[in-house]
Amino acid sequence: MKKFLLVMLMLSVGLFAVEMPLLNKNAVDPVYQLPLKNFKRFICEAKLDNGQVVQFVSVKSMMLVYFHQKHFKETGFLSSNIKTMYVQEYLTGKRIKAQNAVYVFGSNLVQPKGEDLVPCRNMKYAKIFENKYGGTKIVTFKEINKNLLDYLDLGY
Repeated sequence: MKKFLLVMLMLSVGLFAVEMPLLNKNAVDPVYQLPLKNFKRFICEAKLDNGQVVQFVSVKSMMLVYFHQKHFKETGFLSSNIKTMYVQEYLTGKRIKAQNAVYVFGSNLVQPKGEDLVPCRNMKYAKIFENKYGGTKIVTFKEINKNLLDYLDLGY
């Protein structure tokens, strides 16, 4: 019975998934230069101290900018520091603070630039995601660091 309920939950979650709205329908990811409109289920965004919002094609792309803000400010990409980051929970499309999400990596889900971190709203949803798409590890926001991004073949 538990297995049946889990399968029903997995199917129903996908039916009601929404997507984070694009701020600019012609926008491209600032790191990977991919059109955001082609990867709506993976869009993330960072709100800067000055109120500007920057959208990204994936968690990996946004985290590259987050960990290297000084570089991206010097090159003119960021006009101020990142204040808050938001991710899109993959199963439901719900917009959540990046710091509150848990992330699955090692899934068989095809993502914009290879191996990436797939955001889930909590451990329960991460386990549901893992059952549907696989995964090798679940990490919290605090566990994301430059070494993990290098492991994911970020190539900075």
